[in-house]
Amino acid sequence: MRTITTEEYSALLQGAEILSLRREQPKVFRRENGLVYKLIRAGLHWKASGPVRPGRRFAHNARRLSALGIASPSVVELLHLEGSDRDLIVYQPLEGESLNAALSKAQDRGPLRRKLAESMARFHRHGVYFAAGHLSNYILLPDGEMGLIDVHDVWISLGKLGAIHRARSFRILLKYAEDRALLGVTSDSAEFIDLYLAASGLGPVRRRVFRSILSGKLTVPGHEQGTFQAQ
Repeated sequence: MRTITTEEYSALLQGAEILSLRREQPKVFRRENGLVYKLIRAGLHWKASGPVRPGRRFAHNARRLSALGIASPSVVELLHLEGSDRDLIVYQPLEGESLNAALSKAQDRGPLRRKLAESMARFHRHGVYFAAGHLSNYILLPDGEMGLIDVHDVWISLGKLGAIHRARSFRILLKYAEDRALLGVTSDSAEFIDLYLAASGLGPVRRRVFRSILSGKLTVPGHEQGTFQAQ
């Protein structure tokens, strides 16, 4: 990891396209060469082998996802901003558009909903738990497949995800009312969830656990009660 000065950082911002702000300061920006720079707090993630900086975790997860055939940003370089608690992840972004943008403009949302449901089922079979799995972080690629961004919040287990972690993924995905609307998930309709379960490979008992957690009949530590029923 290379350390850059505040002057070098300011030079990187010159002429850059600001993609995201945090407290009125650039959080994500794109340079004219197409590379994206993501500013991230340099705190540590803890794992069995010891502490890992988020930037290194991002790069590690991107490599592991690629090995599983799941598209994610390609990390070019990791930088540390001198005199701060911030790192910069420099990466080649995925081509395509966020799934919330694609769903928002689609006249028929059915095929995109099915694609996401089947993609999530595939990711979960590979043991991928996406803690930042909002619609804006799923990318519809030009070939119609689904990719992931913000992958420092990905956790990959050695086996398939169980029903509880799958339900947690859906709690994250369906947290916002506007996202539930785009996916057609309401108190009266759970077709998207049915599409997922049809592709999930879960047996009857685990399906019941999954549905119970989503409907709020079972509680999961760290997650509020569900606001919709998955019948």
